[in-house]
Amino acid sequence: MFKAIYVSRFIRLERRKYATKAVLYALISSLKHTRLNEIKTIVAAVINLVLLIGASVFLMETQQSVFAISPYESGFNHGVIDGKDSCSHPDGCHWYILGPGKGFAFHSWDFVRGYVTGFCTARPRTSSDADQASWDCDKGADSASWVDEK
Repeated sequence: MFKAIYVSRFIRLERRKYATKAVLYALISSLKHTRLNEIKTIVAAVINLVLLIGASVFLMETQQSVFAISPYESGFNHGVIDGKDSCSHPDGCHWYILGPGKGFAFHSWDFVRGYVTGFCTARPRTSSDADQASWDCDKGADSASWVDEK
């Protein structure tokens, strides 16, 4: 009988021990999974943040390089377009530089140099004697002059 009491106590203790181990294991597992889920959430948030910031910086750089051109480039582009104009319109040439408030007096020297260079690229060995903008392609961009309209 004495032996039976110890055996039954031992069995109860063993069951408790296993039950305690099982509870501890379950707690540790849930903590691991909780921590793992928290870490996954944090990593996902950081990745999203990096992608959002990277995309906005990329778009800003792209916009800046597409839309921001120097005064020289702007003048050159206008000059090439105007140089290709046949001027055979009933009302004369449709040059940008001849428009109201568009003459050389309203632009920087870099724009003027670009305009004359672009115009002379499209139509070499020509000149203009308009008050708003005059030049001689044979003499180059330094020949540009204008009557002050400001």
